[in-house]
Amino acid sequence: MKMINQHNAVSRNTPSVAHTHEAMSCQCQKVEAYIVSQPFSEEVILYLQELFLTNDWHCIAVDDLRTGRSIITTLLYSLNYYHDIACLSLEEMPLDSRFFDVYTHMLDGNYLEGHGCDIEEFLIDCFYADFLWIEETDKLQTAAWYPYFLQALKDLNIDKQIPVFFLSYK
Repeated sequence: MKMINQHNAVSRNTPSVAHTHEAMSCQCQKVEAYIVSQPFSEEVILYLQELFLTNDWHCIAVDDLRTGRSIITTLLYSLNYYHDIACLSLEEMPLDSRFFDVYTHMLDGNYLEGHGCDIEEFLIDCFYADFLWIEETDKLQTAAWYPYFLQALKDLNIDKQIPVFFLSYK
């Protein structure tokens, strides 16, 4: 998992654990990049482009939801590479209709009723995304089904097939 911190002005690799999910036991590398102001510098654009095109777990630490979405959507629209973009969010702020709303589809299909196996079924039968971002708010992190979702992503090796970005908030 790679971590991008919104406020750091240096770009360096330091060993760290970016997320401590019970369902995920991945050791990650913290990568800090200066991405405070938009438009981004050429160096930051090239670095983020590489991350956005790399299948793996990634994390972007931002101040708030609006900033996180702005960074993700700006880069996705600029790249114009992915065709089926998915987002997992429990927040009220509506998603662009071009994005697959993972939570709404899981809820509508009653995939959140079981104890995890239904989430894996959802990912196998209904999830065709080529990019996923997860808005990891307190509300999502405390959802009873969220650890099952993370474990299903890990068990199905989704990170080996597509980029998975976690937006974490301070």
